Amino acid sequence: MCFMRLWASLLLPAACQLAACHGTRPAPPAPPLAELEASFLAPGPLEVRFRAEAEGALSARIDGVLLLDGEARSRLRFRGTLAGEPVDVLRVCDGSRCGGRVGDTVQEPTAQPPGTREAWVLGLTRMGILHNVAVATGGGAPDHAGEDVRAWIRPEDVVGGEGSLAFDVVVDGERAARARLFFDRANRPIRREQTVFFAEGAMRVVETYASFALGGAAPADASFALPSEELEAHTELELDSRDSVILADP
Repeated sequence: MCFMRLWASLLLPAACQLAACHGTRPAPPAPPLAELEASFLAPGPLEVRFRAEAEGALSARIDGVLLLDGEARSRLRFRGTLAGEPVDVLRVCDGSRCGGRVGDTVQEPTAQPPGTREAWVLGLTRMGILHNVAVATGGGAPDHAGEDVRAWIRPEDVVGGEGSLAFDVVVDGERAARARLFFDRANRPIRREQTVFFAEGAMRVVETYASFALGGAAPADASFALPSEELEAHTELELDSRDSVILADP
């Protein structure tokens, strides 16, 4: 199955009435979305350990980790099911090239587009990680890397509350979803609830973030090694071991 074709077919504009957001327990006021994004875009390591579940127009259950270093390198590793099919994907950008592995198939590296970190971060905060999971399953870089991702996807009608932010997700000028981000008392994202409106019907998505770590020690260079048939066996095993720990159920 071609996941990119399925995903693209679902991303057709659809007229809809936005769903109401749920409340949450008393907590400190949520940070403005622009402030949150600026902190994630600032140079420094960022690691997000996530689970994404979806039902409705598209079903999914994905566990993974997104790792960004302080420069332009990135690593996305996830496994689970998407549209009823098992997926096991690795996507790496080493600062000059991007490559990966989908199942047992190693992809040929291509030139890394500029603005990769911005595409990862704004895709995560504005759309949720599941969108770029689908893109990576099709072998692609984060959507709109090297293009004007800020204009392509915009948050509108942002409403801050106690421990959460709610907003419309506007994609290419069309209101495509309604989302709510929840935060812990340190203002770290812990959960996202989103209803995405497709021509075929709604998709309900819940993303939970077991960790959302900004800063800390720089990731090891081996984390950003492009997968290849020639990768040394001990390095492959070391990385698989690390991912197995990260992708284990919380």
